[in-house]
Amino acid sequence: MLTRSATRPEPDRRPLNQGLIAIWQISAMAHRSITISDNKVIFAWVFMAVWMSFLAFMTAWAFWPPVDLFRPAALFAAAVFLFMWLIGLVASADIFTAPRIRLNIKDGWVVVREIWLWKSAEERFDVRQCDPPEILHTKDLDGDPSFELRLLTPNGRNLHLAEGPLEEVEATRDRLITAMGITPAAR
Repeated sequence: MLTRSATRPEPDRRPLNQGLIAIWQISAMAHRSITISDNKVIFAWVFMAVWMSFLAFMTAWAFWPPVDLFRPAALFAAAVFLFMWLIGLVASADIFTAPRIRLNIKDGWVVVREIWLWKSAEERFDVRQCDPPEILHTKDLDGDPSFELRLLTPNGRNLHLAEGPLEEVEATRDRLITAMGITPAAR
């Protein structure tokens, strides 16, 4: 014996306006999609790989065949190479631990993907859980003004999204605020 549900599907008993609201919410948020990537770190990774490769080549070239390190010129060269290796290793440790950040806002969700050379991490949260991004005004090494765009995630992490002249950082912030659906009064 066949039951009623096996012969024909159950009708959708939701009120008509409930379905229309869901369709409107999806279509209204579809135009608010943005992706922000901080790809400057890729240049730094490549630069440090080339720097360390060049340093290894120059060290091998300078000290092969083995030289008498007790001569003043060889001792000075060894000290210079040791200093360059120290700088290279410290800079590599700093640069290779910086992730490439890609932030995507679509349909009311924020997806933050951090990519290192050896791993990646992804964090997802609702756009309403996130505070508006803020611009930090600092000074660089030369004393010139520097501007950074930062976003605080619901987990309390502070993401570095953009850096540069004020106009570029403000334009990125405004695009991000528009995609998040934050009204100007809430800023």
